[in-house]
Amino acid sequence: MIFTQLVKALCLCSLLLVPFTVGQNTSEHEFNKRRTLSIGIIIFDGFEPIEVWGPLEYLTSPTKLSAFYKMTLSIISYQKGPVKGTVSARLQPHLGGDFGSTLGAETAVTHTFADAPALDVILIPGGTGVINATLSNRTEIEEFLIRRADQAEYILGLSFGVTHLARSGLLNSKRATTNKSGYQWIVNYGPEVNWVPQARWVVDGKFWTASGMMASLDMTYAWLSHVYGAEGPVNQQTNSIEYAPHLDSSWDPYAVVFNVSLDHILA
Repeated sequence: MIFTQLVKALCLCSLLLVPFTVGQNTSEHEFNKRRTLSIGIIIFDGFEPIEVWGPLEYLTSPTKLSAFYKMTLSIISYQKGPVKGTVSARLQPHLGGDFGSTLGAETAVTHTFADAPALDVILIPGGTGVINATLSNRTEIEEFLIRRADQAEYILGLSFGVTHLARSGLLNSKRATTNKSGYQWIVNYGPEVNWVPQARWVVDGKFWTASGMMASLDMTYAWLSHVYGAEGPVNQQTNSIEYAPHLDSSWDPYAVVFNVSLDHILA
């Protein structure tokens, strides 16, 4: 009973500390609120946990958005079974340290690339597993993205996960950004992408790309506001988890921290 009252109180509160608007009109927001959105998150050994569980916090925490808006969730990988967000063994010699003692929470896969359902939204996180797959010339994720791109309404690339989108060719001639600590390495896999070096996140059509880990949460808030509108459950959920997202997509101090060239910024 107390929990139910707490949820109701949080949902009815007016602590709209993060008012925000993005480019959809009210009629589109209302349409999205009535339909069921099919969301697919790609994971792999060495995925970045916060880039999966951060967005899921919005959808699955006590005042979860999925209690207000209809959604389905698929966790997709190479094969079914548990997947760990741990550092890949292949990278251990390059990173130093004893990675035999690192922690990594397991996440259960619900679908493979072969049997995933129709998806409206595809989210690709980063992590050391992206580097491992790229250096091993694995292309299953890229092939899946190519097959599903036309059907998907939104494709969200987070941090190093943007590498898979770049390798697939889906970002060719499109504006995109990515993790600044790995920027010089990542952009080599997308020579025809219009990379934006100084950006927290970038939107070009259905493609939303984020910089680093916390920037992925900022973009998640911006995307949810775009789909459903910020007022109501999106802001209520943001306040209930006590998260204050950056609202300016061009704010990017890490382009300076990691000395990323600004020569190719598009107007």
